[in-house]
Amino acid sequence: METQQDFCNSGSRTATEETIATHNLHQEEIKNGVPKVSQERGILQYLQAGGTLTPMDGLRLFNCWALSSRISDLNKKGFNIQARMETGENGKTYARYFMESTREE
Repeated sequence: METQQDFCNSGSRTATEETIATHNLHQEEIKNGVPKVSQERGILQYLQAGGTLTPMDGLRLFNCWALSSRISDLNKKGFNIQARMETGENGKTYARYFMESTREE
């Protein structure tokens, strides 16, 4: 397995690969090939813009299999994200996440 140091020292990278390598060095964790931090950022921006998200939306829009965990992480960071339970046509309940206000000060 190539280490971060080996990858950074390889001389055959393109500018795009260099940008990706630098970006990846600063990520907390990678989940399913998508940086967790990027999932959080995308989810937060979407909700701050007035959008709502269901777990299926999280998967479709952000490749996020654990939307409730990302929402929990954001709430722990001080963002006021709320959930409203809804019932689908199949009788199953699910959460719809939304923000009424921005980050608590």
